[in-house]
Amino acid sequence: MSISARPFSSSSFIVRQVMPPVWSRIGLAAVGAALSSSVLLGFPTVQPILLDRRPGHGAGLFASKCNSTNVTQDMGFVDACEAQLDAAASLYSLSLGLSVATSWFAGWMWDVLGPRASSVGGALVTSVALVMLTLGLLFPSYDFLVWIAVPLADVA
Repeated sequence: MSISARPFSSSSFIVRQVMPPVWSRIGLAAVGAALSSSVLLGFPTVQPILLDRRPGHGAGLFASKCNSTNVTQDMGFVDACEAQLDAAASLYSLSLGLSVATSWFAGWMWDVLGPRASSVGGALVTSVALVMLTLGLLFPSYDFLVWIAVPLADVA
């Protein structure tokens, strides 16, 4: 008797799993990887926007470090001083170092907790870090949060 000729019974039935084509699974994985990329990967791209001190042009991150003795860097389209660039470079280096140093911990958590719990935990920590980053960018008095948020988002 073939599978299609078997009568349906309420106690047992066959569920056929339909898998999408390989190209769509690869495409979905690529989109997911692009969306889940960390702050670290996009930092060189958004750095000019984050550092620009002109009103309405950028966030003015680390603008409090600029004073009359700091030389303003003319990058053509960005108004940023040397101290801002140095702070941004330090933030990037700190985030990169912590991300590399804690990658073993993320793998261990994946093994211990499993993929679902690790993914949910990482998403929650990243969400908190992005809220902290937003607060640090919106309010200059909270710019210290950026030093916590960017590495935390990259580690998670």
